[in-house]
Amino acid sequence: MFDHLDADIVIWCDGEREKVDAVILATGYRTELDYLAAGDALDSQGRPVHRGGVSTTVSGLG
Repeated sequence: MFDHLDADIVIWCDGEREKVDAVILATGYRTELDYLAAGDALDSQGRPVHRGGVSTTVSGLG
């Protein structure tokens, strides 16, 4: 998450600055991954098995 905004610049928590065109904030969503339950994409508690958003158990799944 970012630390704050300054006009069209995002200031990240590490102090890095980045010019952006838009910031989209979304809240109130819940993860629904039932469609992945049949494969090996989820751990025993229903969480995705991944590194950086890329599955470590299912080739090509991100």
